[in-house]
Amino acid sequence: MTEKENVIRTLESFKDLPPNWNGYGAQKIKPRIVDSAIKLVRELPITLQAFPTSFGTIQLETGDKNGNYLEIEFLSVDTVAVFIDNENMSATYIESRGLNLKKCRDKTKLLKLLDDFLDSI
Repeated sequence: MTEKENVIRTLESFKDLPPNWNGYGAQKIKPRIVDSAIKLVRELPITLQAFPTSFGTIQLETGDKNGNYLEIEFLSVDTVAVFIDNENMSATYIESRGLNLKKCRDKTKLLKLLDDFLDSI
């Protein structure tokens, strides 16, 4: 099984998390958000780790030993926020309001941010 297949399996398991899965009032993750995250993971040129959040969202992330870090959080089925922290791009929410993955322009922007991040590390 590839790393990407492992991430997809992890994402699928989020569908089974009940409300309050963390013991601190976490919201249940909607299956459609999981499906959207899986779709994006399949399209990305790199493999990101996947984590559930207590807000009922999903966070995809990667980092390296030098402290370079990329985070993509699904705010809804079609909307992601992007956070990048590295020495070349600085720590910043690039798109905290979110990119709409149904809009070609926004999806292209997300892929460009990812390319820029990979080129900078």
